[in-house]
Amino acid sequence: MPKQRVQVIHNDTDAPKKAGDGNFLIVHDEAVNPAMCAEIIERFEEIPLVEVEAHGGNKFLPVDESYHGVTHRYESQGRIHGNIFPGHLFNDIFDMVGFALPKGMEFGEVNYVQIIKYPEGSFFPWHKDVADDRDTATTILMLNDNFVGGQLNVAGHRFLTKQGTIIGFNNPTKVFHNVEPIYKGSRYCLAIWFGLALEEEE
Repeated sequence: MPKQRVQVIHNDTDAPKKAGDGNFLIVHDEAVNPAMCAEIIERFEEIPLVEVEAHGGNKFLPVDESYHGVTHRYESQGRIHGNIFPGHLFNDIFDMVGFALPKGMEFGEVNYVQIIKYPEGSFFPWHKDVADDRDTATTILMLNDNFVGGQLNVAGHRFLTKQGTIIGFNNPTKVFHNVEPIYKGSRYCLAIWFGLALEEEE
């Protein structure tokens, strides 16, 4: 995959102030401490695993309607996805990691939160996000690094998967990204999709 033109920002949570000023990547090394990362993984493994069915594109809904709008896990293409809806776990996650998330217009409103487990042999092919065209930015928090493989590639830039590191980028519906195959162990990450803030600051 050839590199797309992006501005790479290291260890700074401040994104460009205005939306639409080009593509950028924010890399915040070891932003969240290992204990918090481990707690998020532990809480993820306690979430109910449910059967889902596809509802167009990449949208999956639990067969059991009592789980609609409720935090749950499901399996898709060898990965385990945890949909985190507002509630205790949602609030606890943002209490733990909110301080380290990128700040800026395109990281204004949280649209969607997932914890994703990549077991050995799983991967995510090159893609652009299509779940919600309101998405203006995405962050990925690496929750562990005791696995082999699983590097994240964004716009042709390859990143080491160090525990606690946050990688944020805008225009996720236009920027190609992937996760390389896991050769040993399991890879966990927290993914957050954002929309524009309701009001832009002058």
